[in-house]
Amino acid sequence: LLRCKMAAPIRFDFIDPRKRRPMEDALQSLSEALVLSMSRVLAIDAREVSAGFRFASQGGENFADIFVYDTLSGGAGYASEAGDRFEEIFEGAEKLLVDCDCDASCEKCLRHYGNRFHHTNLDRGLALDLARYIRLGAIPQPIGASQMHKEIAPLADMLVMAGWTVASTAEGSLRATSSAVSMEVTLCPSLVDCEPRGISNGVTCYTFTPYELMRDLAGAYSELA
Repeated sequence: LLRCKMAAPIRFDFIDPRKRRPMEDALQSLSEALVLSMSRVLAIDAREVSAGFRFASQGGENFADIFVYDTLSGGAGYASEAGDRFEEIFEGAEKLLVDCDCDASCEKCLRHYGNRFHHTNLDRGLALDLARYIRLGAIPQPIGASQMHKEIAPLADMLVMAGWTVASTAEGSLRATSSAVSMEVTLCPSLVDCEPRGISNGVTCYTFTPYELMRDLAGAYSELA
């Protein structure tokens, strides 16, 4: 069992799906990476072990648990052996997440037949951010201008088609104007909590995550329209 404290500024909420779903996908993806790393470190078939996650509260604090277990009836002891070599297995999982060059997941990193029902939820970037938070306490860094411009481009295209005039700032955020109305759209990391809407210098500012734009672009647009 691996227990991780969900504390600010990490984005997490039991009730709010907008804050819960990115963490669910991160945990699912990291669980899959740990299973694959276990199979390599212990030289076993990946089908002989499995992993899952759950959320828990204790003493007013929230936690996320990743649990690993043997799939054979009665257990073969692989999960216990994995506990003894967990540092090596965790490092292997991180390496698996780093070494691939796909956008989210593919057959070279996380996808296989056994997790086919989760393919659309697997995201090695989210898993890597979570792994580094667990191991180092590292908070995902702000999104750079070039990546922000790339991630926000589909939303900009929708605004242009709706008659808005759009322009990118030096920081990569989007400024949109229609008649006398102006707004700014920016991004924050998918696992970092941020204020979805605010006012700056009289301009309404909207903040989304790459996860939201990738999974629900229409929903993000509806907040602006």
